[in-house]
Amino acid sequence: MNKLVYANTKNSDLLYFLKMNIADSFFFLENKKGTFVFLDSREFGVFNEKNKNPKISAILLDPIIFDLQLSNNYSLFNLAKEIINKYGDGNKLIVSDDFPISLFMSFKDSGCDILVDNNLFSNRKIKNETEINFIKESLNKTKKAFSLIEEILKESIIKKDYLYYQNDYLTSEYLKEIVSQFLFKEKMFSSEGIIISSGVQTSMPHHPGSDKILANQPLICDIFPRSLKNNYFADMTRTYVKGKASNELKNIFNAVLKVQEEMISEIKAGENGKYFYNLACQKFNNLGFSSSKDDGFIHGLGHGLGLDVHEGPYLNKLGNDILINGNVVTVEPGLYYKNIGGVRIEDVVVIKDDSCENLTNYPKVLEIK
Repeated sequence: MNKLVYANTKNSDLLYFLKMNIADSFFFLENKKGTFVFLDSREFGVFNEKNKNPKISAILLDPIIFDLQLSNNYSLFNLAKEIINKYGDGNKLIVSDDFPISLFMSFKDSGCDILVDNNLFSNRKIKNETEINFIKESLNKTKKAFSLIEEILKESIIKKDYLYYQNDYLTSEYLKEIVSQFLFKEKMFSSEGIIISSGVQTSMPHHPGSDKILANQPLICDIFPRSLKNNYFADMTRTYVKGKASNELKNIFNAVLKVQEEMISEIKAGENGKYFYNLACQKFNNLGFSSSKDDGFIHGLGHGLGLDVHEGPYLNKLGNDILINGNVVTVEPGLYYKNIGGVRIEDVVVIKDDSCENLTNYPKVLEIK
């Protein structure tokens, strides 16, 4: 059986396995014979210089490519076939769902037994101490960005329905720019964007936010940057109101906070993500916050975090993975209503055998005076 990948290290499985960046797509093969990466002369020497894993063998592709070109038989599929013929273990291939469809169909049409498995590197879901420390480091830098947002909100003044900061409207765009600049100085990069939404925008969980920040209305800040140093993500959300929140919004905030804190006290190894998602839904129902397709608790409870901002295991209605010691997941319940707005609070925890540890540990305060 052969695990075959064709990608560059934007593929987080390859980045996890190789622990270095390779810009151009290449073949990765793992079977009983060994673990191989197939590189041309542009990457071959650099890989051997940086590679710290003696179990990975780098194979120079240039001679294989030359022979195929000499016989006017070069194509990416023929190159892949040569790799399997020379280094493979049998005729059965397992690939992930991002494997190029043209290669997949060519292998299938040639009679190869090829299967898709989205868990080729399932051990990525279990974080070791080094990885947990990387995520902590990313979170600590992200917390500084939230402190910066809070300082700006404190210094802002309310004029009619809007916030003013340094004699101008305070906008989502301005806050995103300030946060991005700060994070870059901290060697962090918001590669997936930033959510800073205000007012009715907050009723849509992934609305990125735009235009003027409203006074006395919910402001959702969801920041999920990646470390430029170690590639691990943080993910953190807080909901604020500059000014005075309505009683309705306070009740929603208190419900979200209560459910989040109770879930953090109950999440542990031994149950699947669906179990904890359903438990959070039940807690909201018990507090009088039922959900429909469009209102209430309308997304999952959380997701794994690491080299991807969203990875397994998932805490949602489809989350079948049993949580185990070393999983790192977000806990981010939220409530959303079109006529009020939304509230979401998100922390990151590491799963233990009989509990979980909160890696975020940052205040959760609604009103900013």
